[in-house]
Amino acid sequence: MNEPMVCINPDEIAEGDLTAYLYGDATPQVRAHVARCAFCAAQVEQLRLVDAHLIAQYYRAACPTAETLAAFVFDRLPPVEKLRVAAHVRTCDLCAAEVAQGRAFAAPEPPTLLERLREALALALVARPVMAGVASVRGADWQGRFEVADLVITLALHNRRLTGRVRHRDAPPESDLSGQVWLVPDGAAGDIPQAAVDARGYFELTVSAPGGYALLLRIGDQDVSVETVTIEFQH
Repeated sequence: MNEPMVCINPDEIAEGDLTAYLYGDATPQVRAHVARCAFCAAQVEQLRLVDAHLIAQYYRAACPTAETLAAFVFDRLPPVEKLRVAAHVRTCDLCAAEVAQGRAFAAPEPPTLLERLREALALALVARPVMAGVASVRGADWQGRFEVADLVITLALHNRRLTGRVRHRDAPPESDLSGQVWLVPDGAAGDIPQAAVDARGYFELTVSAPGGYALLLRIGDQDVSVETVTIEFQH
């Protein structure tokens, strides 16, 4: 019969040394002992198996469930439960990481340029045509005039270039009218021509495709729109 395996030198091992070895905290002397002692190496392997079993059975046993953390992310917990989960998340790195990941996933996509421009159009002052029947830009060498409040906007289309000027009706000529202009398509997609408005209020846009548009002008902190601009190219 094989004799039972025993430690080669029990005096070199104190209580807790093998557990420290398992978690990588052992002293060099303990590491050297385990390397020489088959009995203590087997004990370490037994500890490793027990540790793996406990982790599998009780890992994050005190943490909120995944469903609770999801409800916390979406702010759907009752006030008392929300405070309890928040206190736990502040002290648990694992739950804090899970909450951060959930919030990143739940965050809405940033609005596209087209969505932002349409939101601005909904709030903009609407410039109306001075004369009935000039709200559409058609063909070559077309010109139109629009007004809202004290602003006057003139537009002209020639060879797919939409040029324009915005000015204050009663402002002095040296007034700074710097800003930005966009030609926003009516459809769900398409190019969005845009250009700077210079200090004198002049701008020019190159139109790549015919269709319906809204013109959005941003002069200072004021947004002005010219709606239902229909552009058609002559062949």
